[in-house]
Amino acid sequence: MLRPLSAELAEKACLELNEDPSRVSDAIQHMKDWLVKQPHLRARTDDQWLLAFLRGCKFSLERTKEKIDLYYAVRNTAPEFYRIKHTDPRFNEILELGSLIVLPKLASPVAPRVFMIRPGSYDADKYAIADVISLYVHNKNYDEMYKYICKDILPAEYGGEGGTIKEITDYWKKKVEEYSDFLEADYQYGTDETKRLGKPKTAEDMFGLEGSFRQLQFD
Repeated sequence: MLRPLSAELAEKACLELNEDPSRVSDAIQHMKDWLVKQPHLRARTDDQWLLAFLRGCKFSLERTKEKIDLYYAVRNTAPEFYRIKHTDPRFNEILELGSLIVLPKLASPVAPRVFMIRPGSYDADKYAIADVISLYVHNKNYDEMYKYICKDILPAEYGGEGGTIKEITDYWKKKVEEYSDFLEADYQYGTDETKRLGKPKTAEDMFGLEGSFRQLQFD
């Protein structure tokens, strides 16, 4: 059962994502039929999941196939980005740091979700960069930030009204618990490159690197 869109989001999906409600079911079924024919892919096939990929590719079937394949192939070619399970104590440790915050509030019913990444809030000697991806906010120039992100959704620590960082991290910890079964089931999905029709994908093919990120060397 697909989650219904509000009237505002339905209009946005139509105008910006080429979504035609009369064709959604056929597009989802097309993806399911394609996945069955991919021996190397172990992928989710529930309707809502596939619809998210279709929307992300503006309902281009070929681009959706490429994106799904890439999404699962990365799990094999860059496993370091998936090494911490949601049941690992380090998962909650990093979440509680507030290094990466997904703001729960939206500026409007059709506004995009906002992510905040706070590089100074974690110990680089304790956590690898693969565990906490960083983005810099310089000089606490909040006035500049307010031009793009309204105060209503920002954390109190940034002059906003969207709750404290602790309240936000507690919110997401609860969400992780609620979706624990979904997350646990997700670990079974990925690719078996030995079964791929054609050349197996490698980190070098996907990222232009020899080997994985763990093998990078600097002079």
